[in-house]
Amino acid sequence: MVSKRQILSFYGFRGGRGGLTPVMVNLINQSSVLGLNVHLILHDDVEELDKIDKKVDVVRLGKCVDPVKSYVLASYLKKVCPDVLLSSYTEWGNRNAVLARQLAGVSTKIVFRVGATPSSTINSFFPFKRWLQMGMLSWSYRQADLIIANSEEIVCDIVSTTGVSKDKIMRLNNPTVPEDVLERAAKASGHLWLDRQDMPVVLAVGRLMKVKDFPTLLRAFAIVRRQFECRLVIVGEGNKRKELAKLASSLGIAQHFDMPGYSENPFSYMAKAALFVLSSVREGSPNVLIEALACGTPVVSTDCPTGPAEILENGKYGRLVPVGDVDKMAQAMIEALKQSPAPDVLQSAAQRYSADLCSRQYLEAMGLI
Repeated sequence: MVSKRQILSFYGFRGGRGGLTPVMVNLINQSSVLGLNVHLILHDDVEELDKIDKKVDVVRLGKCVDPVKSYVLASYLKKVCPDVLLSSYTEWGNRNAVLARQLAGVSTKIVFRVGATPSSTINSFFPFKRWLQMGMLSWSYRQADLIIANSEEIVCDIVSTTGVSKDKIMRLNNPTVPEDVLERAAKASGHLWLDRQDMPVVLAVGRLMKVKDFPTLLRAFAIVRRQFECRLVIVGEGNKRKELAKLASSLGIAQHFDMPGYSENPFSYMAKAALFVLSSVREGSPNVLIEALACGTPVVSTDCPTGPAEILENGKYGRLVPVGDVDKMAQAMIEALKQSPAPDVLQSAAQRYSADLCSRQYLEAMGLI
């Protein structure tokens, strides 16, 4: 346990249905449980406050544009002077954090939590703006006292993109797996295919977006159906729903495919699935892959940047296939449905992502315990 006088402030929590939200909820709550005085700094309202530990102080700075955010954050830092400010915001938010400290003139340690490659953001801009953003990005990363990345690939990308010394970066796992994972997994999913378990179900979880490449999964599933009587369920919501439904119909698998929408408890789906598949083109560190392992569910994943190869230890805990390769994905799915590691072996692979263990590692890295 730590002294209550130590204050850890979280900046950049935005909530929402992405994989980052439960990770940050776990980290915030575990930091409070471990005895820190935790502040959650918000510019906007978030729906997930009911999931935050009641002992956490919610600090509302109000809605404002980015340049103004630095000034209102500086006022907070000058008044409170927390020991550590952990920024998990966008690159703009990280710049707000370091600017705010300069404006406030305080000794607060600034820590960035980076869950995606900076280059993927920079490369989306036109050349002049890319050059401008690169300079601002490099400056802000050099001002941070510590940078925490959730995969080795992201560490390397930070170094090559920003020029920051690798000595300033720590690679730490996401605190993905909550303590009550088995309790959540045991609950009914509410989906007849999974709860009834009269036929194997292949499961995917994620936003219905281009980056998740669910069309490759549907095409691979159509091949698998030639050998296995099974069904496919994709849990999530997004702008590709109609496109995926149309593709399923054209492949002749519509009656064996369902998209039930977003679920607050994906563990209840994962624990009852015969196989979990990640088909993404890219990820940060795919928490759904870790969650599936925590449920003891066999997995197949694309070997996309970044994270799957590290999580699965290069194929030890699940099959890895090239991005966009329908035939190899189908073959890996067939092999996994025939034979996969025992559930307890898969669950052991997820233990290094437990909320308690990883949160302690975060706090140790920040010098708070």
